[in-house]
Amino acid sequence: MKNASATLKLRKVTIRFSTAEYDALCQSFRNTTLRKLSEYLRNMIFRQPITLYTRNRSLDECIAELILIRTELQAIGKNYNQVVRKFHATASNQEAHSWALLLQQQHQLFLKKMEQIQEKMNQLNDIW
Repeated sequence: MKNASATLKLRKVTIRFSTAEYDALCQSFRNTTLRKLSEYLRNMIFRQPITLYTRNRSLDECIAELILIRTELQAIGKNYNQVVRKFHATASNQEAHSWALLLQQQHQLFLKKMEQIQEKMNQLNDIW
């Protein structure tokens, strides 16, 4: 265990920043994994390593598109399920035929969305 007096922070240093400087400092601090601004400043002064967060914008864009595709797939699935229920509940051949056409349209929509998902997965594969 370290000596308790070595880890206590007893000395205080005051420094003034302009608004722009302070905003830039805070923005830099937010991109790190450190919890306190004072810890960040000490690490900078004593040239200790600072771990930064990084974001992959291509991943963010892909995730946003995949969320939209998922929402559309859920809507298609609900419509498909409703059409299947109506199809099974029909009594006449004419009505069953019209519901079968709707089923075919929903199936085509589903296949198009699956192609989009496959395309996005291929793009992700190429990126990573």
